[in-house]
Amino acid sequence: MFTNLSCKGIACGGVGEPVLQDIVAGSSCLAARAPVLLAAIICLGMFAGCRWENPHAEKEEQEREAAETVLQGNWRTLCRLSSAGDGQDEVWRRTDYLFNGVAVTRTENEYADSSCSDADVVVEYRGDFDLVRETTAEDGQAVWEIDFNFSGVEVISGEPSERPTPKRVYDILYLRDGDSGFFLGGKDGDLNGTGKDKRPAVVDFSEEHLKQ
Repeated sequence: MFTNLSCKGIACGGVGEPVLQDIVAGSSCLAARAPVLLAAIICLGMFAGCRWENPHAEKEEQEREAAETVLQGNWRTLCRLSSAGDGQDEVWRRTDYLFNGVAVTRTENEYADSSCSDADVVVEYRGDFDLVRETTAEDGQAVWEIDFNFSGVEVISGEPSERPTPKRVYDILYLRDGDSGFFLGGKDGDLNGTGKDKRPAVVDFSEEHLKQ
């Protein structure tokens, strides 16, 4: 389109001695070509400033930000009987989550009875989380892959049966319609969340985390 931008028929005199008619002719030629040159400059400028954006990536980023916004605040499970057997005392457990920006605190509480009014053991895990990507669980539910990096742990009270240590948890997250509850993945067998290749495959609907 812009292959012929030369000005024909323009000649110059000796070195340092331009001929007046040449100057006039050159000026006229450049004036005639100005719209074409301007169009070329604009075109090149637009091309240099353009970038290709993936609409699907943009949509997922918007949905990620929306999900992170929903998660902000305090969440709590119901108090549930965890274990009881011959020679064992009943242990009731409740788990709390606090999301603040990308920071997260998971608090594990153990109680001696179903009233769950005064915890015998409280362990607090602190770290951050990342919503990796949207995917579909094996049970057909639309979920987020969520990674927890609990880099700090503190025993607030009591004596846990096992010594708590910092840990990473590779999980899945299902947000209930209405944004009032969420579920994590079912830790079953090898799919216990201890590695990326051990991320749970289905949602555990037996334990709901309720917005407080």
